[in-house]
Amino acid sequence: DDIAPNVKQVTRSTIDLPDEAPLARVAPVGIDMPKIAISPDGDRIVHVAESDGGTALFVREIDGYQMSRVPGTEGAILPFFSPDGTWVGFLTNDQVKKVSLRGDRPFTLGDATTPVRAFWTPDGSILVSSNGGQAVSRISAEGGGDFSHIASLSELFPRAHWTNMTDVSPDGTAALAAVWLRSVSGDYADIHWIDLKTWRTERIALFGYDARFAGEFIVFARGGALMAAPWEEAELRSGEPVPAISGVRMESFFGQSQFSISRSGTLLYVPGSDRAIGRIASLDRRGNAKFLDVPQRAYAAINVSPDDQRLVVNVADSNDYLWIYDLERQEGRRLAAGTVPLWSPKGDEIVFSRADPDHGWRVFTLPVSRPEQPREVLASEFRVHPSSWSPDGSTIALTHEGTANRMSFLNIRGEPNLTMASPGGSYHLFPSFSPDGKWIAYGSGETGRFEIWVRSYPNGETARQISVDGGVEPVWCDNGELLYRVGNQWMVVSITTGPELSWEPPRPIFSSDFIDTPRGTWDVTSDGQRVFIFRRTSEDERTKFRLVTNWFSELKRLVPTN
Repeated sequence: DDIAPNVKQVTRSTIDLPDEAPLARVAPVGIDMPKIAISPDGDRIVHVAESDGGTALFVREIDGYQMSRVPGTEGAILPFFSPDGTWVGFLTNDQVKKVSLRGDRPFTLGDATTPVRAFWTPDGSILVSSNGGQAVSRISAEGGGDFSHIASLSELFPRAHWTNMTDVSPDGTAALAAVWLRSVSGDYADIHWIDLKTWRTERIALFGYDARFAGEFIVFARGGALMAAPWEEAELRSGEPVPAISGVRMESFFGQSQFSISRSGTLLYVPGSDRAIGRIASLDRRGNAKFLDVPQRAYAAINVSPDDQRLVVNVADSNDYLWIYDLERQEGRRLAAGTVPLWSPKGDEIVFSRADPDHGWRVFTLPVSRPEQPREVLASEFRVHPSSWSPDGSTIALTHEGTANRMSFLNIRGEPNLTMASPGGSYHLFPSFSPDGKWIAYGSGETGRFEIWVRSYPNGETARQISVDGGVEPVWCDNGELLYRVGNQWMVVSITTGPELSWEPPRPIFSSDFIDTPRGTWDVTSDGQRVFIFRRTSEDERTKFRLVTNWFSELKRLVPTN
């Protein structure tokens, strides 16, 4: 084809990774954060490699052939370049560091709690998105200072399922963020522009996640493809988006994608698709898995009926909905709009929450035989999700999310009555009633690492730590066993609740690949013999990258402008 006078030739190539430095796997505890970065001038690429049993950064010149390990970068989980391209910043699970590409040893800038993104700004600061992406702090890239908290995304967007800051503008004055309001899937998240001085926010007329500034465009992820839309910064206005690159590895539940764009217009990405798409699998106590005969979808939460014959599942869509699947008949049916469903102890009702972007969150109970008659039992300004139903059917344990993650208990006999069980500022998740209803198992981060605790109910006077090496998502079985997860390893504890609380040491039962979701990732039958999870049907690409030079020229051809 003839090339227009001011349009540069677009080239595409594949970069094969060396056997000793494949792209790092997704951590068993964590999300698929961006593991690749390209320098602002497009001359170098850095990636997080799996090396010597851990992770480390590897660097390569674009016009070279060799990738070399960056010394001292063990434990890296995310790389990012300085504006001049001479330094690489990187995150570990608990620290922010930087390293010169001249061969110097890394320099630790500070400690961070669950960091997920970082951005090096022109004024010599580094903005870090931590606490799972909900808190934004600033630290000097020169070192020698402390973090200063500057914003809470959960306060800016209190009604959202989830929020992520995804990029900072080249001049460091603005940021982009994805805000989940209608669905747990990022495909339907709103993209917002944020003024980093005033923290004023404006919704951009785009749906998707992991949005980045790209010259005259905004590029973002949706449906396994990179979308591009023209962007007018002065008017905070975007044009109509179009698909720009298909087959890119991304993850829509937590809003992450594996691509990086240089200021000069070179695109680097990992081939793949949306890692949130999968099927339901049933595992026995040895970890042997069998896929159910159900479609591939973005399944976001699952719960097994008390008789172990049915599943209720949260399907992520433009508006999330509940789906019941009969295991014996192998038939499914759509039930109602909502998220994070739970069966009642008798199996005749389901409790679930529903997001309303204009009015906050609602919790409903719904008779399975009369799905047209939901009963609202709670309204909340902040995110709230059911977690467990007491054996006598009177009380629903909830997790309140937002500025804090707190347990609460909703009595639904008569007029609903809510009791908060943990103080503001605590971090308690996944409450689960014991079979006798007198104890609550839950996850707590109060020791600095998530562990499983058991607390007496309703007085809360006795609390004991059960796990010793971390743990999340506890589920109590009818036989007194408590199952929980440590990354991709499932654990079991045999607990006796009377006359005194006692338990045996936790022991592993199996490990398995699975699709992590924001809530309700898995469930177990009442006898503890079968675990239901979501799994992908294909492996991640870990051995090659795609490189597109002069990509901005292609965007100017693809994307219509006014």
